Amino acid sequence: MRLATATTALLALACAPPAGAAPKPRAPTIVVFSLTSTVADLAIMPDGTAAVCRVWYLDKDGTPHHVRSTGTADAHAARIVGLRPQTSYEYWASCGYSESTRGTFTTLPAPGPVPPLPQIVGIALTPGSAPKTFVATATFVAPGAVPTACWWEWSSKEGESYVPDHDIDCTGAGTTLSFRPIQSWLRFVMRNAAGQVTSTPVQLPK
Repeated sequence: MRLATATTALLALACAPPAGAAPKPRAPTIVVFSLTSTVADLAIMPDGTAAVCRVWYLDKDGTPHHVRSTGTADAHAARIVGLRPQTSYEYWASCGYSESTRGTFTTLPAPGPVPPLPQIVGIALTPGSAPKTFVATATFVAPGAVPTACWWEWSSKEGESYVPDHDIDCTGAGTTLSFRPIQSWLRFVMRNAAGQVTSTPVQLPK
């Protein structure tokens, strides 16, 4: 078992739309070239101009998640981990202002015993460097060397649906989120290789 932390800085940044609408480029294409019970590897051919692409995928509950791809303007690759065994997912790529057509893939059956469920110890909030910003640190235990997906979600009010905000590497140092209103709810979520999910919420103070 290992003890790890995921840290995210909550910055009060507003996202403004672009000043002018750019011409719509050709749509990217995406294919799944490797698939296991918990991992999908995908190849993306962007529009030739986008430096960053995202691969989006929907689970059985219709909750959207995304991972960033890596590569050049002509070829990208992306890996999705922590998928549920023997489960169908809808997926597509977005590169700049263009999107690929949507497809589906089904993960393979689980090869062996179900891995342990990750355990979230808790979430600590500390003041950020800017006014009304916070640093949230989630401490968790992920037993076993299994692919595990981790991400942050948020909700504007208690009891309302959470919106996935950012997937992170469970073994990494953390990630930076954009705007978060005070008094909203933040939730850290983990999923093991069998698709089991555990989460812990916390409310941002005034």
